[in-house]
Amino acid sequence: MIPGGSVGCIASDLGCAHGRLATTDRLKSTMNKIDSRYPALSAAPQRQSVVSFVLDRIKQAIINGEIAPGDTLPSEVEMTASLGVGKTSIREALKMLQAVGAVEIRQGHGTVLRSEPGPDMLTPLIFQLLLKDGTPTELIEFRKLVEPSYSLCAMEKAGPEDLAALEAAVERLESNIRNSCQTADDDLAFHRVILAATRNPYMISIGNTILELFRGSIEKSMQDRPNVAATDHRAILEAFKARDAEKLLAAIQNSYEGWSQSLQAQETERELGDWVEPRSA
Repeated sequence: MIPGGSVGCIASDLGCAHGRLATTDRLKSTMNKIDSRYPALSAAPQRQSVVSFVLDRIKQAIINGEIAPGDTLPSEVEMTASLGVGKTSIREALKMLQAVGAVEIRQGHGTVLRSEPGPDMLTPLIFQLLLKDGTPTELIEFRKLVEPSYSLCAMEKAGPEDLAALEAAVERLESNIRNSCQTADDDLAFHRVILAATRNPYMISIGNTILELFRGSIEKSMQDRPNVAATDHRAILEAFKARDAEKLLAAIQNSYEGWSQSLQAQETERELGDWVEPRSA
């Protein structure tokens, strides 16, 4: 015979066990729903950091079309259950996505995949490019490969408003040169207008990032030979107005001469700055 108190304890234990089973069933149901809707968010972690794993799974879900711009991502609880990782890792991954402008974390509404990168975005690509130990010659080759292509695309699509914006950019550069207050931003603004004229979001995003790679050498060019830059920009503008592809390519090619000299000079200054005179014995 079981004492009354023991019966109460057993009943309580059974009730707790039943509650745990019910919770487990609900969790399994949630995981099954996520597995079917977001297959990329249900894969087992591979040999990589947990945060990197979470980022990779979210990226794959976007690539697969499981999450589209404007969609709300699964909650922390759902992703924790589906991916088998802790909430801290999920939060760190989401903060990293927020930092690069990929998502917007809305209090009380969840995390939303942006349709456009946020204004406060960081661009990982520029850091990857800046950390490359490339030579000036390789950088020149890179610019020669990229700039003519997007410039031709821009010339084909440019409307009156684009030509007006290019004209304004050239006039602003010329005015600042006359007032001895020109900077790299005056030069880069001209190229950003060209990129915008492509109407191609991929070219615009990657092109603007790449332009930052040239900022240092362009700044030196602005200080050493600003009038050369202004003349080069004016020649490119005239080619745009004439819709003359051959003239445009020639103007772009000619512009590399002054810029490459500034690039080489910048590299020489860097090498001299790194050089330390040997101490005498």
